[in-house]
Amino acid sequence: IYGEDALKLRQCQNWFTKFRSGDFNVKDAPRSGRPIEIDDDKIKALIDSNRRLTTREIAEKMRIGKIL
Repeated sequence: IYGEDALKLRQCQNWFTKFRSGDFNVKDAPRSGRPIEIDDDKIKALIDSNRRLTTREIAEKMRIGKIL
């Protein structure tokens, strides 16, 4: 019904198993690796200086990885 925006079957199965066992915590678990630090004010200033920038260009200028 919702196409690519629909929840994947595997994720539904994982949540079902988790909730069935009594774990109703919906917060993300801590992940390994260095946390991403992004200065929102710098991004806003960059966008304000050129509103035609693409997200790719913003990522390149801010040296933000494409995984965001």
